[in-house]
Amino acid sequence: MVDRRKKYEYRFGAATLSTKTFEQQRRQKLLEFDKMIKYLDIKGCRMNYLCEFLGDEPQQNCGKCDNDTGISITPPISELVKNKLVEFKESFYPVLEVETTKSNLTNGVAASFYGFSNVGETVHNCKYGKGGEFPEFLVSLTLKAFKSVFGVTKFDLIMFVPSTMSGDLVKNFSVKIGKALKTPVSDGIIKTRTTDAQKSFKTGLLKTDNVKNAFTLKNEKEVVGKSILLIDDIFDSGATMKELGRMLTQHGAKVISPLVIAKRLDMIHEIRNELPYWLAFTHFLPRWGNEKINKLLVNILHTNKISLSDFYELDDSQIAGLFLLNEKEIETIRTAGKELPNLAFWLKIFFLKALK
Repeated sequence: MVDRRKKYEYRFGAATLSTKTFEQQRRQKLLEFDKMIKYLDIKGCRMNYLCEFLGDEPQQNCGKCDNDTGISITPPISELVKNKLVEFKESFYPVLEVETTKSNLTNGVAASFYGFSNVGETVHNCKYGKGGEFPEFLVSLTLKAFKSVFGVTKFDLIMFVPSTMSGDLVKNFSVKIGKALKTPVSDGIIKTRTTDAQKSFKTGLLKTDNVKNAFTLKNEKEVVGKSILLIDDIFDSGATMKELGRMLTQHGAKVISPLVIAKRLDMIHEIRNELPYWLAFTHFLPRWGNEKINKLLVNILHTNKISLSDFYELDDSQIAGLFLLNEKEIETIRTAGKELPNLAFWLKIFFLKALK
């Protein structure tokens, strides 16, 4: 005790802390949370559901809840709130941050997110569920996204990413966009080799390698001095857009701007799950200074789209080459990796207390 306050000392090199009990509690909390969510959509008596949840034996329907009485209570929503929701839905479009000094590629825009919206479901059904061509509402929504960012900008040419496994879906979609914008559409981008679907790779490095030098042009003169609107259906890590931006710039394109239907969110969820570990990671690097630590994190998470576990699977030469770190700095990072589980465990505990 110091000044009537508890002080804790973190012991480096201590035996690895067992997280078995914590993981059991975490699973139980997630199970309880899942049951809370299901409570919203149950069709039977709500009191009986609560009794079962609390371990009591249900006797009979309460006769008072909305499901038993058939009376649904909907909270009133003002016109102002409705208008705000509509305005947000119709004006929020995810930005595609791919601009780089190494090419003439600019940031672009997506019509929606992939994974939880009706847009994502529709794209998935068309690509993998034999749902046919992308419907007209996706064309309209994508045009709205285009106008929200590019306004009345006139592009010289529309090109599209050659499909890996969805046939002419993107091509036909691009033709519809071109017709609406009164811009010629070219199928001039071709693959020089077979590539795998980007979603099958878990890191930015692997996705970059998958498409590296994988594209060329039928006619190199077609893009010289041109501003190009580059269309695809799903934006994943940005590796494909960056590779095409590099290739088109190399062949003389003046501007390349991406436009896609949906942007994936996978990396966001992965980073969120690893947050305690990232905070623990930065704890071991105080002598580096905030600016250097921030640059390293941006390089890992944003530029290379690498999770913490994937980062530690890299060998020393890869870390040195990708992140410009010297031998001593890499040694510090390796030491931090051995201590992360202990410190991250306590950070998880603090997060749970904060949430309560």
